Amino acid sequence: ALPISFIWTLLASLAAGAGFLLRTGAAAAKKVAIDLSKLSGLEKVGGSAIVSIKKKKILFIRTSEKSIAALKPECTHQKCAVQYKKKWGEIRCTCHGSKFTTTGKVLNGPADKDLGSYPTTIEDGKLVVKI
Repeated sequence: ALPISFIWTLLASLAAGAGFLLRTGAAAAKKVAIDLSKLSGLEKVGGSAIVSIKKKKILFIRTSEKSIAALKPECTHQKCAVQYKKKWGEIRCTCHGSKFTTTGKVLNGPADKDLGSYPTTIEDGKLVVKI
């Protein structure tokens, strides 16, 4: 018997040669570019904004001059909304008090998983997010 990984690789190679693309179940991530001048609140380090992109709410936090975190604003404990305020320096769950860093890492529970995140870059005055 052939291992499933070998069979998958073989099928992917054959499909690619025939001009097809095999997907592994998840849709491919798409890049979305947003002009930073249109994202009020992200001008300075510590600033934040919640924006809806492709029907997904995203919490953006300016973590340094050159980086912006993009996080799912939903606690991993029981899916309650999370909030960020610069004066706190952290993200807090509105229901059960879980706390997260500005990059989404768990500081204390009850949540035991980091917030979901999206890769970002800043290019030519635009925030580029892979969704």
